[in-house]
Amino acid sequence: MSSAQRWCRIALGASLAALEFGCEGECSPNNEVELSFEASPVAVTLRGIVAGEGEGAVAVGDGGTIVRRVAEDDWDLQASGVTADLFAVASRPQESVVVAVGAAGTIVRSADDGATWRPVASGTTAELYAVALAEDEAVAIAVGDGVALRSEDAGGTWSMGQVPEGTSVLRGVAGRDGAWLAAGENSQVLSSVDGGRTWQRIELGRLIDLQAVAVDRYDLTSAPEPEPFLVSDTVHAVFVVSDRRWHGATASISETILDMSRDGAWWVGERGLVLHRPSTVFGGFMPLSADPKLALHGVEGTRTRAFAVGAEGLIVRAVLHELGCS
Repeated sequence: MSSAQRWCRIALGASLAALEFGCEGECSPNNEVELSFEASPVAVTLRGIVAGEGEGAVAVGDGGTIVRRVAEDDWDLQASGVTADLFAVASRPQESVVVAVGAAGTIVRSADDGATWRPVASGTTAELYAVALAEDEAVAIAVGDGVALRSEDAGGTWSMGQVPEGTSVLRGVAGRDGAWLAAGENSQVLSSVDGGRTWQRIELGRLIDLQAVAVDRYDLTSAPEPEPFLVSDTVHAVFVVSDRRWHGATASISETILDMSRDGAWWVGERGLVLHRPSTVFGGFMPLSADPKLALHGVEGTRTRAFAVGAEGLIVRAVLHELGCS
């Protein structure tokens, strides 16, 4: 695939069909989201990515693969020191820390923004499917096949959290203000308010498999209350969890949402769908999709810019152009 090949550029005005819900706003965003491919140094599936305010990013994937963005459209393959599949990655940018987790309890950590890596003992051989680092403290949480691990030194050392009996596969985790939420298969939703030391189950009242978890930074209706969590399922819906209560579906999507950025601004799907949530209108989600229909497994960035990664080493750059109201 050629470098920086254009994928699509779509106007996101009032005329475009959008997934609208919640309250109505006076402003209908007349925005554009520009998507382009970036040249990937690998052909394996990439499953997780971290990216922030700058142009740097780190993605992880199958076979211990780690790639690092060192300049525009320039990604380098990094030595991870492991061969296990890596399923997720998280960062603490203010300390240059990046942590990735994967198969058979694998954890690798970087203290220089992903340039060099070292394995870290996890104390488990369980699959680890998700990891998150707190924004305002050094707590990190990793979840997987029946386990929830916690760290108090940004992923340097790990201990086992106490999960309810019968906990099975957990697929996603997110945290804010000392509260954490994990979700996974068989309607499992677990909540922790003590930094992941102990977890309590939230009952759903229905049997569904859950996938990704994010903090909803752009739910304007919640201010000044703590931001709610967003949880995606495998039957094309996204739900809200607030104050340890499970609310109804907040959006119905045409495909399973495999990942959401940590602030809830960007969603990606199993057939290449990319969704952006403008902050100016509660519940305005703009669908973007294009060929090839490859799964996008990970997304991260800021409200106006993100990177997504997926099958066959796919790397996509997304930029929001805010053009005002229509």
